[in-house]
Formats: sequence, C-alpha cells, structure tokens
Amino acid sequence: MSHVVSPLWIVKPQDPQKSAVLARAWGVSPLVAQIMMNRGIVDSENGSAFLRVGLEALHDPFALADMDRCVARLAAAVAAGEKIVVYGDYDVDGTTSAALLFDFFKALGVAIDVYIPDRLKEGYSLNTGALDRLKAQGMQIVVTVDNGIAALACARYAREIGLDLIITDHHELMEEMPLACAIVNPKRPDNRADFAGVAGVGVAFYLAMALRKHLRQAGYFSGGRREPNLSALLDLVAIGTVADVAPLTGQNRIFVKRGLAMIRKAVRPGVHALCEVSAIGVEKVDAGAIGFRLGPRINAGGRIGEPKDGFYLLTAETVEAARPYAMRLNSENERRRKLEERMLEEAQAIFESQSGYSERMACMVAKRDWNPGVVGIVASRLVEKYQRPALVFAWDGKVWKGSARSIPDFPIHSAIGACREHLIQFGGHPQAAGLSVAEETLPAFYQAFDDYAAAQLTPALCCKRLHIDMVLSEPLSLSHLDDMAALEPLGMLNPTPLFVHESVEVVSVKRLSEGKHLKLGLRLGKTTLDAISFRYPAARFDPVLAQKRPISLAFRPERNDWQGTSQLQLHIVDLK
Repeated sequence: MSHVVSPLWIVKPQDPQKSAVLARAWGVSPLVAQIMMNRGIVDSENGSAFLRVGLEALHDPFALADMDRCVARLAAAVAAGEKIVVYGDYDVDGTTSAALLFDFFKALGVAIDVYIPDRLKEGYSLNTGALDRLKAQGMQIVVTVDNGIAALACARYAREIGLDLIITDHHELMEEMPLACAIVNPKRPDNRADFAGVAGVGVAFYLAMALRKHLRQAGYFSGGRREPNLSALLDLVAIGTVADVAPLTGQNRIFVKRGLAMIRKAVRPGVHALCEVSAIGVEKVDAGAIGFRLGPRINAGGRIGEPKDGFYLLTAETVEAARPYAMRLNSENERRRKLEERMLEEAQAIFESQSGYSERMACMVAKRDWNPGVVGIVASRLVEKYQRPALVFAWDGKVWKGSARSIPDFPIHSAIGACREHLIQFGGHPQAAGLSVAEETLPAFYQAFDDYAAAQLTPALCCKRLHIDMVLSEPLSLSHLDDMAALEPLGMLNPTPLFVHESVEVVSVKRLSEGKHLKLGLRLGKTTLDAISFRYPAARFDPVLAQKRPISLAFRPERNDWQGTSQLQLHIVDLK
C-alpha cells in the first residue's frame, strides 16, 4: 500500500425541502440549515438550542460525581486557612486550568500555590519527588487539574505522607481508581448529566462554580466579601478547550462561544500580549486562532522552555507584565517549529527505511536525540501523511517517552492498553495518548502493538474520509460567510463546512515558501477564485495539476483580509 493515499469523498445527503422549513424556524439561511442537518441537528428544538446557547444551559456542577466531597474539603480548607496547591500540567489545558483556579481563589481572597511539572525532568502528572517538596513547603491539599486519574502509585504515596489529594481530570478512566479525597472526571459512569468531551479546564470551571455556590450557601460572602465573577474566567476555558482539541458540542460549545466573546473584550492582559506577538487582533480571535496561533505559543513553554511561562502570562495583571512572557513564548514556539521540521524529516526517513513500511498498519519510530516535548506534534504530522496510528519515542535519559496519535476508527488508548505488559505507564484519550517504555522492552512493545494494529485495521479503515457538506453549482460569497457565522465556534465535531466545486478551470499555479505551499488561480463559469493550500501534499496534487485539465476541488471557504479589503479565499483540502 503506497503512502500516497487519496482521501475518499463522501457527500452528505441533501434535503432542500426540510432545510427550507428548518431555515424559517431557526431564522437562518437554507445553506446554514442544511449544514446543521449534516451535523445531526434535525429538529426545531435542538436547532434553537444550538444557535442560542447561554450560560443557563450549563449543567449543575454537582451532577459530577464526587463534586460534593471535593467542595466540602476545599471549603473546610478555606475556613481553616490550610495551604492548598494546584498541581497542573505543562500543556495548554493544564496551564489554563491552573490559571483559572489561581484567579478564582485569588478573587475569594485565598492565596494558593501552583505547581507545574517540568516535562523533561519530571514528566507528566504527579511524581513522588514533587509531592515530597510540596509536603516540605507545608502544603496540606493537592488539587490536580488535567491529570492524576492514572497516578495510582503517587496517590497512595500522597496519603502515606499526609497530603490530601483531590483529582480533577478528564482523561480515560483506568480499571482501578486512585486513592483520593475526591475524583472529579466527566468520564465517570456515575455522573448524573452528560459531560462528554469536557476538557480539564472545563472541569476546573465546574469546580469553581460548585465551590462558589457552596460558599454562598454557607454565608461566606455575607460579610462584605465579593463573589468571584465566573464569566471572567471563560476566556481561559475557551483557550484550554479548543487547544486540547475537545469537541465543540454540548457544554463545550457554550464554554467556547462565551469564552471567545470574553477574549474579544481584551480583558485579560496576557491574552492581549499574546495576540500582539501572534500578529492577530484580539477582536478577531476565533477557535482557529486559538488552535493554530495562541495555543501553540502557550504550549511552547511546556514543550521546550519554562513550563510556568504560560501560567505567568495568563495570570499577569498588566499587559506590560505579560509582554515578556509572550515574547519568550513566541521565541520558544519558533524554536519548536524548527525542531519539529527536523524531527519530522528524520521520522519519515526512519519509518520509510523499515522493511515493508507501506504495508504496515502502524507507524512507530524512535530516536535518542529527539526532544520529548515535540514528539506529540510529530506523531500528528505522521498520521496526516500516512493515515496510520503513529507513535513517536524520544529518550529522556532513563526511559523511552512516547506520544501516540490516531485515526478516527482506531482508539489509541485502548490499543496501547492491550500492550500494557510492556509499558511502565500510559494514559490519554481515544485519539491521543502518552506512554513510557523501558529500554529493554521497547522491541517487544513494538511487536505487540504492530500485531494489534494489523489485526484491527484494514486499508479501507486507513483511508482518510472527507465528509462533504455540499456540492455547489455556484460560487460562495462573503455574505454566505456571514451567514455561516451562526455555526461558530467551529472545531472538533462541529467542523468548518466543507464544500466541493466541480469542473473548475485552473488558470494559474504558484508554489510558495520553497514549494511548501500552493496557490491556485481558478475560474468557475465567469467567476475567478483564489485558492491556497499550506504544506500541500505535492505527491498527490502535482500529478493532477500536471494534466492541465479541469479539476474538482474540496475546500473550506475563508475570509482573506489584505490591505483594507476583504475577499473570499478557498482553503484547499483536496483536489481531483
């Protein structure tokens, strides 16, 4: 099987009559109504809820199992003046979670500490050395955010040394639950509402909601204390949710829609400074800007720089105080990009040197001098290229640290779990996971995972599928983009609409940035169009363009603002 794989185009069923009826009921255009139907929203009530989300639609935080125990312990700690530390993570979700609880407790008038482990020196989640240091500093309660559900040994150790542990996490549950005062996780089967897909920062926000409600009922604010404004924290929830590639449906849709509105008000100095170095106006921040511009910069500190830089940025009280952190994160992100390019080239060469690589159902590569903080990004790029689950390992001086990414029909967390006898530890989600493997067991893990993937996957399952919202006979316009704004925020499970134009004439072809990007001038009927593809797959596209015949184009429409003018631009997804 060649690694030059052409995606399968699947056009969603169209129902013009029903979309016209629902368009009138929802107050949107028939185009938007059909796209909503393509997302599974097929009745008037669900559509109205989708379009007009409000904070009142958030679930009761006490519907999360153990939230009552979590809040009771923290309220007692607040009353007694006990020392609380929030134990975060070095990625965007963990950083925004820690910043959120820091700001919340600060607004309560309660000082807390924040600990974020060093990715290279300590690795992910709790570790005994950190717990010892926190105990020596007088900490009495450790609250994890975005981690802890798999830390069985460390949870036992915390209890042994007299630290009360509260775990808030959203990663997959293990067969055994850790010992803790409370475990709050949206994946718990005993939750009393549907919290599916909520990220770690969303769980932290529910904790803040619940604790504020508990303290209000206990009379904490009756003495003149001001209640924390939870709406002011939604910008952090939006950033962490989008950057963690959480589904933008249900509760997350509310979080991100409201959080983006808060970001655009430029209230948080750190976000303002980050937008400056990212060359994006605060008022234009959307989910795409978070995912591709803001999030990677916050992540850069945890990947290859100082793990708390992102936290300091997001909790800075002035733009002047935030700006040095933003500039440093921007520099680290540029360094990360260069590292990623080198590692990706090497990873591709290693994989393609393996015997029978094109027939393998999994891509697994390792190299001693790779940076462990970048292996996850490289794994994502390998999945894009080969349409296979990918595992990338780097040596941290003691063990092999790996990141895994997957394709839609292959839950990577379960696959790794099936090979757990060869692992030190692992954890994650169906589409992304992390793992540690000892030097002597890496070959056995390779073989076990390869066998598992070969038994579960077929070439058909490894073929990328493009779900087309509509085949258009006429070009779109900027007014159509304005209509589609009702669908925002766009992201996981609510993707940017994907369209197809057929019989498009290619007028011009330009390759930019030393051949990395592709820009096409197109003609559809009497209309000329601009289209662009970043990091385009030359092995697929160039043979098609060389035929100099009309093409079919799969694209996502976007607004291109340049020198004071706006025009429609087509973002090329595929072409035939």
